[in-house]
Amino acid sequence: MIKFQPHLSLIYSNSNIMEDILFKKFQFLIIACLCLTSTMAQDLSDRKVTDLVLFPNQGEFFMSFSLYSDKTEYDWEYLSRNYSSSEITSSGSNIAFMYSLTEMFAIGLELNYVSENKQKTTFGPATTSNGQTYEYKSDGLMNPTIALVYRALDTQTDGYDLNISLSVAPKIEDSESPTTTQDGNVAEGATNFSAGLLWGKRVDAFSWAAGFSLQSYGKAESKDVDDGDLTTASSYRTFTLTGKLKWDITERFDLYLGGELGNTGDFKVTYDDGTFIEYENASSVSLQFGSNIKLTESLYLNLDLIAAGVGDREVKDETNTIVTDTERSYGKFSLGLLANF
Repeated sequence: MIKFQPHLSLIYSNSNIMEDILFKKFQFLIIACLCLTSTMAQDLSDRKVTDLVLFPNQGEFFMSFSLYSDKTEYDWEYLSRNYSSSEITSSGSNIAFMYSLTEMFAIGLELNYVSENKQKTTFGPATTSNGQTYEYKSDGLMNPTIALVYRALDTQTDGYDLNISLSVAPKIEDSESPTTTQDGNVAEGATNFSAGLLWGKRVDAFSWAAGFSLQSYGKAESKDVDDGDLTTASSYRTFTLTGKLKWDITERFDLYLGGELGNTGDFKVTYDDGTFIEYENASSVSLQFGSNIKLTESLYLNLDLIAAGVGDREVKDETNTIVTDTERSYGKFSLGLLANF
């Protein structure tokens, strides 16, 4: 039968309502940023930190900080019977910077700290462990993302905005898989790359953007935090198509709506004892809704909601036993600040 490893987080990341502690941290953040922005330049150009095709003016910084909570649910089925049901909840903070070196080149840095990632898996009647539930916890810093962005076109001079970007998320520490008694970390265990195009236009109170990106995930290794057993995931590729519309309802308030289509390629997970699981490719679709509220000339409050669904796919082990990864859903809520200075 399938050797199930619920601690692996190799498919899709993990919308619960924000916990009270997140709001307390966020209140402190607002006060700190309001103090900071009192010294920021007030005479800003028409490029804004809320633009869909983001790019600062030369010598200018864009910054975002958010607190988030997300949730993933999915089932595994074997011969039309429940093999297992899993729920993954996660909360953390994300900070990103973008600085324009010239009018055409900018660099970016993004950091994501996961304060808690919790996975609960309950086995069903298709297994000999029917009714048993296991929980696994992880936390820590994910791979940082470093990006180089080229501004190929700009609405002011060309009628459209076009960004071409290359990014790398280098491996910064070994990945450690949790057990039911010891927490692991959220390091990816590999260096990942991405390349993309983002094209759009700003027209009065309306703007739109469309994009395409390719991601390459390197061969990843993770050690069991308890016994040191090594789990290896093969390299794989993904691609995404995105679209977004934004309406500036007033000078201080906007709404945006977005969508994304994606596909994750086949990959294989091999365990220390030589057994393995093969995942076939899967397609996903997501919807995004959000709003930006202007607090000062250089500071915005951002609210963002994402809901996603993933198509069914087969999962096969070394004995050719096949289960179906099905009913996978994902939701995320984030509250953040956007600033330019």
